[in-house]
Amino acid sequence: MDVTVEEQPVYGRGRPSPHKSRPIKAMRYRLKTAISPQTEHMARMEEEVGCFVLLTNVPIAGNLGHSARDLLTVYKEQHGTEQN
Repeated sequence: MDVTVEEQPVYGRGRPSPHKSRPIKAMRYRLKTAISPQTEHMARMEEEVGCFVLLTNVPIAGNLGHSARDLLTVYKEQHGTEQN
């Protein structure tokens, strides 16, 4: 994001004299910004949104072990059953 500061003079009331410069009553400052999209960051965020995280204490090896795909399938089926 690009930011620049612009000065904007505030003049006193009334019509200016054709022979003198207008007296400045106050000076105001404005921020002028330009926003540019960060496509790499947005792509990474979109990828993260598509992730599904399932934490479990079920082992992956041994006689009680299950694969990650099996656990996710069982979890998703349970969610469907609870909703309907």
